[in-house]
Amino acid sequence: MNLDRKLLCTSVCLMLVGLTSCGTATAPVSGAGLNGNWNLVADSQLKHPPLSTTLTVNGNQITGGGFLEIQCQSGTPLIGGYSLAFTGTLAPDGTFHVTEPVADTVQVTIDGTVPVNNSSSWNGTYTINLAAASGCSLNQTETFTAVPFAPVAGTYAGAISGVQLGSGVSASVQISEDIPQTIQSTNGSTRTRYPLSGTISVQGSSCFKQGTTTGSLYLNEIAGNFVTMGFVMDDGSNLTFYGPFTDMSETEINPVMFTVSGGQCANKSGGSDLTKQ
Repeated sequence: MNLDRKLLCTSVCLMLVGLTSCGTATAPVSGAGLNGNWNLVADSQLKHPPLSTTLTVNGNQITGGGFLEIQCQSGTPLIGGYSLAFTGTLAPDGTFHVTEPVADTVQVTIDGTVPVNNSSSWNGTYTINLAAASGCSLNQTETFTAVPFAPVAGTYAGAISGVQLGSGVSASVQISEDIPQTIQSTNGSTRTRYPLSGTISVQGSSCFKQGTTTGSLYLNEIAGNFVTMGFVMDDGSNLTFYGPFTDMSETEINPVMFTVSGGQCANKSGGSDLTKQ
């Protein structure tokens, strides 16, 4: 073998050895397992503040919407809830970070790892900062396990409190969760919504008796544990209700707020506690 052929053979061998030693490139972790509607259960088993969110992965971009109930400290009354909108990024190794994009009295960040091997749960850490200006200062970090909410289905009923809609008024709402939809949010981002549809019957009101859900993309959905629905009523008015499920059993929506626009009961409202029948 002449010198040129020896050098060529040596070069090819070195190249093959180099390729073998470097190994194959690791593909980025898919974020598909993160798509869903999740309840973030704190490992400390705190009842409050419960945090829940939908999450949608598009490439390495994450968007989501959820709900947070705030309690200043153990044993004090619930002081209110906050609707949340998350944005963030997914790293190639499957870790991610999302946060509220707009500064407000409450700021929430979530760090976690995408579930793998068809796991139905994933783990992470959330941090909640509540400004003192809200009347309740809170700075809390919790580790959690995220578990999926079951699709909503059933009839929920309860009395409507207050006198604006009349005395002795009650409502019965039939709710079903439809196939998830990908839509463009008002801020231009793409997200998956979990749409709801159904009917409502109202007893004891002189305003209306029944209604059917509207086709609005920004009503009739569940985000985390927070339900929002809008109905076109038989008097031509629009009745909206919103409120959170109290826990993973999805047997109670409380507190619920009903509001009316249009019709003979325009601008009237009432509260309720709807339980599954």
